[in-house]
Amino acid sequence: MRKKHIWPGKEYKEIMRIRPFFWLFLTAICASVLIFAATISVYKVVPMLTHIDQVSTVSAHSTVVRLHLTDSEGMPIDEASIISHASMAAMPMGPQQAGVRSLGQGVYLAWVDFSMTGTWKIDIIARANGFASTQQSIQLTVL
Repeated sequence: MRKKHIWPGKEYKEIMRIRPFFWLFLTAICASVLIFAATISVYKVVPMLTHIDQVSTVSAHSTVVRLHLTDSEGMPIDEASIISHASMAAMPMGPQQAGVRSLGQGVYLAWVDFSMTGTWKIDIIARANGFASTQQSIQLTVL
């Protein structure tokens, strides 16, 4: 016969006991979920695609490059960090910084003011959180 426990004002039967097997089973499940969560990477690097849409000469010593950044599914990447600089292949001088402006929908403008005539190389490096960085280069001859 089971014992009856008395609670102030109430009477009830013995509380059900959880068997040790279920405690071990619950512990094993929790441990396996934690191990699984630790081995899965939350931040996967997704490729970023850079398309140079247009290269326009604004003046004799100034050029504008229009680029379009998308992910592998074609969705535009708006919050990217773009670094652009120009250098001359034939002259051992430091790279010349170029300005970059975002137009939205993954479209960016990079403009370069050239200091002299000759063959120039424009390097454009794009970085965004969650994406692999990408680099494009263009060679221009300034007359």
